[in-house]
Amino acid sequence: MKLRSVLSFSAACVALSAPLHAATVTLNISGTTDGSDGTISYSPGSTFTATAVFDDAFADTNADANTGFFFDFGAATTALVSFELKTELGSISYDPNAVTAPLGTFLAPQVSQSSPANLQRFNLVSGGDPLGEAYSGSIGSLAPNFLGLTIAAQGPDNYLFDDPNSLFSGFENGLATDPIVFGGQINVAQFGSIADFDETTLFFGAAEFSITSGAGVPPTDGPTDPVSPVPLPAGLPLLIAGLGAFGMLAKRKEALA
Repeated sequence: MKLRSVLSFSAACVALSAPLHAATVTLNISGTTDGSDGTISYSPGSTFTATAVFDDAFADTNADANTGFFFDFGAATTALVSFELKTELGSISYDPNAVTAPLGTFLAPQVSQSSPANLQRFNLVSGGDPLGEAYSGSIGSLAPNFLGLTIAAQGPDNYLFDDPNSLFSGFENGLATDPIVFGGQINVAQFGSIADFDETTLFFGAAEFSITSGAGVPPTDGPTDPVSPVPLPAGLPLLIAGLGAFGMLAKRKEALA
């Protein structure tokens, strides 16, 4: 599995009408909807795919050596370039640049990495977009205005990155492929009145994701083997225990009830 290409950021890039990304890194996810949670029901054995593109030249805005923040609330900027989720019931896409002012300057989508003892986490939470302007498409009756994506790996080595202050760093040097516990989940939701609340949470395991360099970026000589699969149920307690973002989601759902 590739976990990032270390590429030089060209100072000669010129700002265009849309942001110009010198280097991107793409998170590719695929899995089945078996075991999914929420108000959306899928056919047994149906599959989903997700693609998240990030600007890996985005600088860490947090001073903590064990935590990297790749977003800036004040400047309303984020490392997230785009996100797309495809299921049997439809597809949704997320473009953080589509939110109009003043909402677009309220909260940037939060992209972060953290590395407490024997644990590595990657987290993405969509920003302030109550009108859902950044989203297009739907999954069944779900037309979302919230997005969350989390990956967590537990063990003594580096599995997702070798430096939490650099987005998806280290794959070109080789990362460990045998986490003790691994789990990932995608959550999309529509918050409104109780009558129109919908959500879906999709889970994926270690063998169901990869990270690659972006289109047009030369590949590196890093390892290509995927992370060794770990039974997904073992990873769920890790996700539930360690993720403030989804705790916040639960509180918001509770307030709607």
